[in-house]
Amino acid sequence: MLRRDVFFEQRYNRLLKEIREAIQDGSLKPEEYILPENTLSERYELSRFSVRKALAQLVQDGYIEKVPGIGNRVKLPGIKRAEETISLTWFDSSYEVPIIKEIIKQFEKLHPHIKVNLMLLPEGDYVGYLNQLLELGSGPDLFHVSDMHIRALESYGKLDMLKRCKPDGLDPLEHSYPVVFDMFRIRGELRAVPFAFSPVVTVCNEKLWADSGVDATRPLENWQDLVDIALQCTKRDKDGMIEQYGFCFSTMMQRWQIFVLQNEGQLVSKGGKKATFSSKRSVEALQFCVDLIYKHKVSPVFSEGIPKFAEKLFAEGSAAMILTTYYYMNQFRDHKIQWKVLPAFGQKRPATLLMGSGLAVNSRSSKAHLAEQLLDYMTGTEAQTLLKRNGCTIPMLKSVAEDDALLDPHIHPHNYNMFRDILPYAVTLWDMGLKTTQLVTMSNELHYAWVGIKKPQQVCEQIDELLNEAVLSGG
Repeated sequence: MLRRDVFFEQRYNRLLKEIREAIQDGSLKPEEYILPENTLSERYELSRFSVRKALAQLVQDGYIEKVPGIGNRVKLPGIKRAEETISLTWFDSSYEVPIIKEIIKQFEKLHPHIKVNLMLLPEGDYVGYLNQLLELGSGPDLFHVSDMHIRALESYGKLDMLKRCKPDGLDPLEHSYPVVFDMFRIRGELRAVPFAFSPVVTVCNEKLWADSGVDATRPLENWQDLVDIALQCTKRDKDGMIEQYGFCFSTMMQRWQIFVLQNEGQLVSKGGKKATFSSKRSVEALQFCVDLIYKHKVSPVFSEGIPKFAEKLFAEGSAAMILTTYYYMNQFRDHKIQWKVLPAFGQKRPATLLMGSGLAVNSRSSKAHLAEQLLDYMTGTEAQTLLKRNGCTIPMLKSVAEDDALLDPHIHPHNYNMFRDILPYAVTLWDMGLKTTQLVTMSNELHYAWVGIKKPQQVCEQIDELLNEAVLSGG
């Protein structure tokens, strides 16, 4: 279960930690009784109920035993609870894998009877492999899911495999961010607990801006500003070959669609029953993106089939600006570049997309109660602090996400906290009204625009026709 608030969590964890350490270092000896519940309640400023819960955890972990009518005493050496193993999946190419391994290591120290088997699945078909494991009933007990993964699992008919979450008094507004929790709600029910999140942001290489004569304080407020700065930062050699692009964006759906949002375009009608991608403002957004490539020639041509390409160009100093996420910023930590996050910009309005990383418990796992303990730890202060100290990804827990003392100039951009100003303008791809299968159809047709074979208007009309036909045919 999730903790009521951060201060409660700190006091609760301190009680567990100090009793464990006292037993481990011999301060509390075998068969010696620990302090009474009422004394512990006063010392740690916890309710008697919370103290009993903590003591029950210590009993479960094999540190103490309850003696009816007397109290709780330290167990004799050699009396250990049988070790149990649970599984946690993550995708293999994640920047966060080393951090997850450290989190598991710390969790196992606190729960010596629980061992965590980290299963790394291929990123390219993570949901496919996960679906197979669930289909075969071979785990995992706890698994990582993005907001896209959870919708894909829904399309596989596996939503019932994700245990319904009931946060125990956690207030997303006070302790996290409501929109982050909303990413993992399906028809009003929370099916995964957020672990981390990131809005899509624009970042710039400060040195390339300076070398190109761009004022560091120059605002990026609209599309014309973006084009002007990108033109100023695009460099060509004597043969006309591009040496440095002013801007680079991915054609993946979770990137370029921010331009549709910024122009107040639509993918579907308000009722969600009809595709309306060929509406004027949506076509304008796609046309703008195509013009960045072919008219202004400030952005390269490439597809989502080349992962992390924009970030690679940026890290190498071959692109002055890109669209990326805080998660993908982890790619820059080994490169000697200085970059900053720019404020949200727009055309009709400022807008961007939001993506999230969550943890879901397998509803059919026989060890769901142990998986929930790991989930609880991973969404607590200690694990969330490890996440922020060692990477750019934004932790779900607000107190950690906004703790400037955890910032490292070798890892985080100077204005890391810009996410707080951008978050009010962020929505998810799902808020735009399309299902997973519809996004696949749209993505396939958009290739004609990206390679310049069809005009944006034609592509948008074809997408509407395909999606609306599918609706009529029940597809």
